[in-house]
Amino acid sequence: MKHALWFALLATLLSGCGGGYRRTEDGVQFLGWNQAEGYFSYAVFGADRASFKALDKHYARDNDRVYFDGHVIDQADPASFAVLGSVYGRDADHVFLQNTVIEGADPHTFSLLDASLLWARDAREIYFGRSPVRVAHPEAFRIVRPHWGCDGENYYTDIGTGSSYRVDADYATLQVLNSHYAKDRREAFYGVEPIPGADPATFQVIDEITARDCRATYVLGRRQ
Repeated sequence: MKHALWFALLATLLSGCGGGYRRTEDGVQFLGWNQAEGYFSYAVFGADRASFKALDKHYARDNDRVYFDGHVIDQADPASFAVLGSVYGRDADHVFLQNTVIEGADPHTFSLLDASLLWARDAREIYFGRSPVRVAHPEAFRIVRPHWGCDGENYYTDIGTGSSYRVDADYATLQVLNSHYAKDRREAFYGVEPIPGADPATFQVIDEITARDCRATYVLGRRQ
């Protein structure tokens, strides 16, 4: 689930490479790019050319609507809408990730924990993308390294598979080694996932996705 969200986000960010919005003689177009099609463009249907304003390469608004990648965002209020980071937005009543409402998020207290990532918070919850992360102590939560956070009792990461963000580790001895790997006194981890057979005493990272110990080399957490 976490990896799928990252891939979807990456595709969105790439779609805006060199693109954005432009006015034409009879309306507005969205321009983007993807690996399959290269550069593309399409009309932003219903856009009011006179009042249309691009907020960044993805978000825009006119007097009547808010748009993400040229598509209308249902429930978004153009008068109060503002962009947060690369893919979040909010208005007086809602928080949005791309063009989808984050149910339950408080727009008045919602803020990014790291502008380049998907971690955010409001007065009640910590979020990764659209998902509330069940943090033991949300008031104490902080980002300690890209993709990793802690609340004084547990570590959490968006690296790895499955729906859990909490790393089942010994908090007192856990060391976050880089964006992907960590270790405690008992075992090594690729994100939330323990690495079977890895030796924590000799485990060290080589680069962002590669690590080794006295027994093997590991790529994306998998023994080679």
